[in-house]
Parts: sequence; structure tokens; C-alpha cells
Amino acid sequence: MTSHTNPTAGKGHSEGAHLHALLGAGGVSRRARLPIDPRTKLFFLLICNALLLGTRNSHLVLPIGSVVLILLMVDSSLTRGIQFCATIAVLYLLLFTPGWLPNILTAAIAGFAFYGLRFYICIMIAYWMLSTTKISHFIQSLHALRLPVVLIIPLSVMLRFFPVVISECRGVLEAMKIRGYSGSKLWLHPLRTIELIVVPTLSAIARIADELAAAALIRGLGSPGRPTQLGTGRFSLADAVLLLFTIVVLGWRLASSRWIGLL
Repeated sequence: MTSHTNPTAGKGHSEGAHLHALLGAGGVSRRARLPIDPRTKLFFLLICNALLLGTRNSHLVLPIGSVVLILLMVDSSLTRGIQFCATIAVLYLLLFTPGWLPNILTAAIAGFAFYGLRFYICIMIAYWMLSTTKISHFIQSLHALRLPVVLIIPLSVMLRFFPVVISECRGVLEAMKIRGYSGSKLWLHPLRTIELIVVPTLSAIARIADELAAAALIRGLGSPGRPTQLGTGRFSLADAVLLLFTIVVLGWRLASSRWIGLL
């Protein structure tokens, strides 16, 4: 029933991405303009996630969002920064809809915007970190932090798994387009579209899991000793600025909660 949906058209195009992702060459990330260490990015991601997902931290949304906008425009692209800014503006305006037209629908929209704003910023921080960090450099940073192997191995497998899955999904979409499944056909027949995308993607995921296991064994990912590091990360001025900002917003949050408790 679904044999005609196999993404053979995009298979050859994605073989290079498979090798880069599986063997950890880091070819799925673009060249970052800011020389920020992966450990700084990870610290920034964790602290911002913890702060933004708190309901009492509304005053931190705009400062963190502004820094993320700068990072996206400098490290990613101007278009990505404009898209981020436009999405934040729309979600921020939706917060005020109950004041303009008070009813249950606008209250639900405002609730969605309240949490959507926070989750979107967190997602874009993760996107910035993963798109500007080579996988091999990120794993080297995890080893430099002396993290346990039981934590490093799942993270390294996860970071290599998702780029390959995205590449497979693109191959499926290309094959569907060649066979005439594009444009209005995608949304006029949603169940058919889901079938054509999900079935070959799931079969590809099963194959990718075997390939990842073989690549991990070849690279000695489960060996008891720590691997030899080919490069050492160095902290730069950009690291110092981002760390300072992270510490400032964290201290601001802790200080405000203390004053609120005293009052």
C-alpha cells in the first residue's frame, strides 16, 4: 500500500548528511561568527529554560528575548532574526486580547500566548545552540565537564539522530513532490499526507537506529576510558559577556523572589 512512498529520490542526496551525523563530523552545523564555547551555550540554555518557564518571571522575557534575537541575527541569519522578532511581537500582542475583547476565547488565546512565548524562546535558544555548534565539539565539552558516560552517550546519540531524521523527512518530501503530492493535495487529504510522510519516515528511523549503533561501536563510544581530545575549548570575550548576562538575570530572579518573600 505504501511501497511507492519510499524516499528513493532523496536517498542519494542525504547519504553525505548521514555520514557526517553518524560519524560526528559536525557537518550539520553552520559556521558560527561568535566564538562561544559549547559549555557556555549549554549553561545559557539551562538557566534560561528554568527562568522562562516560571510563571513569576514575566519581567525576564524581554531581556532574554533581546539577547536571543542578537545571537540569531549575528550567528544564524538576518532573516531568522526577523522571523523571531515578528513571532515574539505577535505572541506579545495576543497577551492583551482579553483587555480589548473580554471573553472565554480571548482568555484562552492569551493563555496560549503566555506559555507559547516562553516555549518559543527556549526552542530558539536550543536551535541557535545546535545550529552553531559542531557535534564533535559539543561532545568534547561534555567530556571536559567530567560528566558521567551514562549522560554523555544518550546526548551524543540524540544529537546525531535528529539531523539524520530531518534529512530523511526532506527526502520523503522530495519523493512526494516528484510523484505529484504537493501543493493543495497535501492539505486537501490530510490523512493521506500523514500516511505518506509517517510510514516511510518510521521505516527510515528503524534503519537509522541500527546505523547509529554500528557507528557508536566503531567510534568506541562505550569504551570505559575517556577519549583523547583533539582540540581544547577556549573561553573568549563573547563567552564572558554571555555568562555575565546569564548570571545577572539569575541573580535578578533570586533577588526579586527574596524581596517578594520579605514583603
